[in-house]
Amino acid sequence: MALTLIFRLGDDLYGLEIDTIQEIIEDPVHHYAPLAHGVLKGAINFHGQILAVVDLPELLGFAGEQRDHRQLVLTHDCQSMVLLVSCVERIVNI
Repeated sequence: MALTLIFRLGDDLYGLEIDTIQEIIEDPVHHYAPLAHGVLKGAINFHGQILAVVDLPELLGFAGEQRDHRQLVLTHDCQSMVLLVSCVERIVNI
């Protein structure tokens, strides 16, 4: 069994293994990235590391959705990024 963070995009639920989530942060200051793709909402300073902020609802076609004030810091293969999601729901054992 694996611990999985469940989050919402529109009416759908999705999950990420908790091992890929470094931290859940609240309302970080986003720094605008001029000429960036529409799903790239800027960057944040996360403990001295500059991370890209990706708008997952917009990337997957849920452009009109609200965004949670909590954002997911993901790390995989030494690469990190921040994901915006519609709503962070809960952690479950799958």
